[in-house]
Amino acid sequence: MADVTVHPECPFSEETFNLLAPPEQDFCIPHKAEFKKYVEQPVQKLCRQVAAQLPNQIIKRLELKVEVSQNSYN
Repeated sequence: MADVTVHPECPFSEETFNLLAPPEQDFCIPHKAEFKKYVEQPVQKLCRQVAAQLPNQIIKRLELKVEVSQNSYN
């Protein structure tokens, strides 16, 4: 993998890019906790930052869509 310089304001760390680099398929399962910490949590942080800038009407509609989508899989 090429060297990655992470901008200080980036929610992703160097570990994030290292976790995403390996091509092996079985890599994710044993590293589930690391993926949660370095990939899932920064993505959630980004989503919260974006949502904080949206008007309430859009946020309510997004919440409704997510709730309906999750219920359709049950």
